Amino acid sequence: MNLGRSVIVFGCFVLGGFASAETIFVPDSSNGLIFKFDSVDGTYDGYAPSLVPSGMTIVDLDQGPDGYLYVLCSNLGTGAGRVHRINPYDGSYQGAVADGFLSYANSIAFSSNTMFICDSVGIKKFDPVDGSYEGMIGAGFTTYGAYDGMAVDQGGVLSVVSRAATPSILRFDSNDGTYKGSYAFGFANTYYSLDIVRDSLGADIAYVVVNDSSGNGQYRSLRFNETDGTYLGALATGFFQSSGAGGSAIDSAGNVYFGTNTTASQWCAMRFVANDGTYKGLLGFGFFTGTRALAAEQPAKICGDVDLSASWFGPYAGMPVTIEIRAVGGAVPLDTQTTVLDASGNYCVNTFLRNGNYDIYCKASHWLKKRNSNVAIGIGGVNGVNFLLTNGDCNNDNFNDFFDYLVLSAAYESVFGDATYNAGADLNGDLAVDFFDYLILSDKYELDGDD
Repeated sequence: MNLGRSVIVFGCFVLGGFASAETIFVPDSSNGLIFKFDSVDGTYDGYAPSLVPSGMTIVDLDQGPDGYLYVLCSNLGTGAGRVHRINPYDGSYQGAVADGFLSYANSIAFSSNTMFICDSVGIKKFDPVDGSYEGMIGAGFTTYGAYDGMAVDQGGVLSVVSRAATPSILRFDSNDGTYKGSYAFGFANTYYSLDIVRDSLGADIAYVVVNDSSGNGQYRSLRFNETDGTYLGALATGFFQSSGAGGSAIDSAGNVYFGTNTTASQWCAMRFVANDGTYKGLLGFGFFTGTRALAAEQPAKICGDVDLSASWFGPYAGMPVTIEIRAVGGAVPLDTQTTVLDASGNYCVNTFLRNGNYDIYCKASHWLKKRNSNVAIGIGGVNGVNFLLTNGDCNNDNFNDFFDYLVLSAAYESVFGDATYNAGADLNGDLAVDFFDYLILSDKYELDGDD
């Protein structure tokens, strides 16, 4: 759903209006501006002002767990580098980290709580909040170069492009640095950017841009199963033009983006369906004069706990809950996510709705829907969105009424495994539908859920 855009100026930061799609960030290597484009229709959505010190170039960028853009800058002559943080939604500068620690840095990636920067020595770890140095992994395994790529998979494995004589992708445990082997050995002369995405079947798939030699049409992206290294084929063969390739990114819808120069000497980002290579057009044509990196917006997280009430004696772990996000006072969900609780009732969901106030709802199977009103979702998300749910909604229609009694009656005196057993009528979770479930419904009779 596209609600339209109007472009406004906030200080020196140009902003677009609300969009349900995520943003693709493209830094211009010549002037340091970071352009923003809608991932669905490619619409230009503003830019961030240049934060690049004189003599430095943006070599990579990524969005951290806190929602800030972390912009890796390097002096390609002296090797000095640092990371600048910027709020991509209002343009405010959030300070620099890793200054004085880097030598010819070239790529940046995040796990849930660590920032990784690849430079000429190894892979350096930092706390993204305070910038403190936390050590290094991967020293001595390879020589790193200016276009290396790095990404962390869903299981916490860090993959990094090796610029050895015969390139490959090395894998390390992102927590303790244990070497976990390599893959993609010797498929091309030069490897560039690397991104990893989890496909619809749950496998982590790595996409690496490679080049066999200079000249038109030699660039392409290779796909590998990141876990076992199986080669899954190439995409974008013949689409790269001129001799330029600059970064890659993958959005949440499964589209992969590659920066490229064209025969018209105009840079742009090409878009493909990641799992089958279908070409989906260009974005940003003519907006920037060169780039070494692309980044896709990362979702914000909404986290909290759900109390299924004192009447529930069953397990919490694995209990499905649906989280709805609406405009304050609105009736139409802007985003709906389903997740499961852990053993303590905790949950987290992702959303691209952020930087504003929303009503957040929670619904579980035989519990009434509950609303938390006017919740402020920051750029990184929000914690502590807790719910106490009311039991008794046997037919899951958000009303405790006569129809729930009918459902309970139909399953009465059944136990788990019986043909008439209905989990929706087992209100206390003891694997039997009996008098105690009638008591729960009677106590909450004629109550309605929030809506």
